[in-house]
Amino acid sequence: MATALERMHALLASTFGTDEELADVASETDRRAVEKVRAFLKVLADHDAVCTLQVADRTVRYVDVGQVKQSLQRLAEDNLHEDHVTLTGHFTGLLPQARTFEFKTDAGGQLLRGKIAPTVEDIAEINRHLGDTVPIDVLTTQVGNGRPRYLLVRSPRWT
Repeated sequence: MATALERMHALLASTFGTDEELADVASETDRRAVEKVRAFLKVLADHDAVCTLQVADRTVRYVDVGQVKQSLQRLAEDNLHEDHVTLTGHFTGLLPQARTFEFKTDAGGQLLRGKIAPTVEDIAEINRHLGDTVPIDVLTTQVGNGRPRYLLVRSPRWT
């Protein structure tokens, strides 16, 4: 429960920040959790209500309905874009403790940096295949016109 509240706090707090800050938090938050937070904010806005959420020593405070509506707008589906995509290329690096990766695409040679979802179990396997061409499934998260964030959602299928 504490983790869920911390995640909700981080998501709500990030709606007060930049597109980059919101994208960082949203990319690491389950889509259903984002929808629940969006629904919660909608209930507040519909009833002209405000709230305060305190988790440990951190507080998010909405002092007027305008702030609630702004957060709701920032989390709206037309501002917070998420897509599942398959990219082909090769891994150039991996940090197993940080669960981050670098991947160079075949199309355009773009170097992408991303995070690895907790559902991906044997990430050490990726290090054994650095440089091997492989398709990967990632969730891209983009806020507004900001740069996309990448989350590796399943282990690559090596051939």
